[in-house]
Amino acid sequence: MIEKKAKKVCQDSSLTVMILIDILDKMGGAERNIYILAKGLTEHGHKIIVCPLKGGLVSQRMQREGFYIRELNVTRIYDLKGLKTLIKLLALIKKESVSALLTYHESSDFLGLLVAFLSGIPVVSSRRDTGFKLKSRHIKVYQSINRFFDHILANSSAVKESIIKVQKSKPGHVSVIPNGVDLPSEIPGAKVAFNGIEFEPECLSICCLANIRPVKGHKTLIEAASFVIKRFPQARFFLVGANDSDKDYYDALNRQITELGVSGAVKFTGEVSFTQAPALLSSMDICVLPSLSEGMSNTLLESMSAGKPVVATAVGGNTELVEHGKTGFLVPPEDPQVMADALVKLLLSPGLRRKMGLQARYKAEKEFSTEKMVERYEALLRKVHMDRQSGYKIQGPILKRL
Repeated sequence: MIEKKAKKVCQDSSLTVMILIDILDKMGGAERNIYILAKGLTEHGHKIIVCPLKGGLVSQRMQREGFYIRELNVTRIYDLKGLKTLIKLLALIKKESVSALLTYHESSDFLGLLVAFLSGIPVVSSRRDTGFKLKSRHIKVYQSINRFFDHILANSSAVKESIIKVQKSKPGHVSVIPNGVDLPSEIPGAKVAFNGIEFEPECLSICCLANIRPVKGHKTLIEAASFVIKRFPQARFFLVGANDSDKDYYDALNRQITELGVSGAVKFTGEVSFTQAPALLSSMDICVLPSLSEGMSNTLLESMSAGKPVVATAVGGNTELVEHGKTGFLVPPEDPQVMADALVKLLLSPGLRRKMGLQARYKAEKEFSTEKMVERYEALLRKVHMDRQSGYKIQGPILKRL
């Protein structure tokens, strides 16, 4: 159960925050952020209500752990069911005296803005990527509505820059709060087997922790692996993540592995749980992320906190996490040869792996703690609530800005 420690905050200054997200099923970046944030804000004495438009594994897990979850069971917000959902949310906001609304993803942003306008509570939109999934019609909508949010949060400077340049938001209306990561109290010395992963004697292990989707760049990594294995036959690649969201892509990757003749060295392992990830990463020698686009990667943060050197593509927020030549290597996206060269450099030098891993852990500890992330969210949510309470924008964000 969630324990309310109520540290640093007295009861009469606590907030009731509603979190609205499109789907809360698989544990991806946004889901992880919500889990950590809801837990941290609850421990600070605030009441958190999590409302996924569509629930799933993560919402069920959070409910079991004592979080206040209200699944809305709606897939389209533009029909009669969407109208009923709007009415439900307004009633819940009134019943629970909600102080502020925090939204994730397009449907929740659009619905949340309307909810906030009708209820008079402030709304903050949390953006997690550089908009690679957005269609042109979504971008045009955001260009029109971004100014009506009380504030917009980005999880990296790259995401903020995209919101400003592509969606035409004013710089002062967007802030950056990086993701946070829990540091393991100690890094295990022994390697631990997961999901059938066996660590062969004398072999070095390379892990890519990312759900199997085209944007994560597994195709480039598999080709890079074929180059690495020619120069370093002891290398073993473990592709860790859910593979059920794009079956055609997963099948194509399996064909690529067979055609390149690397099936003995490249393995799909399936998904590991949120709680298993730190021990899994600690068991690896190198972590790699070949993404084509990123906001701020939790995988990189978790790898750094586990004391591992990383090889990552120089896209999005990756460049804000990885210090090239110090905590790992940054490589161009879709360039398997350069990626292979960086991996071989680390494979050939235990001393370099150890040095970069220690520097990576220090950076994660110094700059990206979960407590720091929670405190910054708390400060912003308190500010927009107090602004509204004090009469600033008393007419509501839309009427004030028309």
